[in-house]
Amino acid sequence: MRLPLKWARIGFVLIVACLGTMLLSFFAPTLRLLFLGFGLALVLACIGIYIRFHYLRCPHCGEAACPPRWDPGEKFHCPICGATFLFDDGKPKNSEQ
Repeated sequence: MRLPLKWARIGFVLIVACLGTMLLSFFAPTLRLLFLGFGLALVLACIGIYIRFHYLRCPHCGEAACPPRWDPGEKFHCPICGATFLFDDGKPKNSEQ
């Protein structure tokens, strides 16, 4: 079974957006905007964590050990069972072949 590249990319974008929101929150002119930025960053982080634990599980042992990434070019292995994480290429499968 291959991991969906779509969810790995969505998780990566959410993590980057969370960090960017936290950085921009430090430059907020009011305390209210600071808390609003940190609240948004917290929501983005929770969604990213949910995606990681729900969609990016090792297909062999079931542990949520696969980190989100944009380009799965490098080979990553599960730290629990040692299996290689394989991703689909994001293209729909042709069932006529």
